[in-house]
Amino acid sequence: MLSREEYDERRRRIDEQHRETIALVEAGRLAQIRALDMVWMASAAGSVLPQIEAMALGTPVERLTEGGEGAAVSSAPTAPEPPPAPQRRSPGGVLDDIERVYDELPEVFEHHDLNRLLGHPLDRGAARRNLQLMIEDGLLAPDDSSTGHYRLRYRKLCTKLPESDE
Repeated sequence: MLSREEYDERRRRIDEQHRETIALVEAGRLAQIRALDMVWMASAAGSVLPQIEAMALGTPVERLTEGGEGAAVSSAPTAPEPPPAPQRRSPGGVLDDIERVYDELPEVFEHHDLNRLLGHPLDRGAARRNLQLMIEDGLLAPDDSSTGHYRLRYRKLCTKLPESDE
């Protein structure tokens, strides 16, 4: 049974932990906003360096972007463009990808075998749904040979896919 003092102490610790958690979440939010502001300034003015210097010196960023007396020209190279994010494929597109490399797949294969042959990662959920459809069509079977790891393996039941009648 808890005494009133123990209850009050535990309640105080819970409230203190709550305040600390809120402070951490707020600090994280502010860091995200600062990072977003930096990206915005880089895309608007072409380079992050003048804005960073201006912020450090307390110069309003508007003066930099309007070409005012605080305007700076940076000789620093701009950051390279990040590679484009992989586009999500429609479920039919994933099936097309699987069918395109079907002949090259080993008799027993896993998801990573598909990715390797395609040269890009497939959405795991979309791939599993399409592979399940191929199981239902009698083209594949789940393989239960075990290596001690939980992995979905598939066994090809035919060497070539039948031609579609479309």
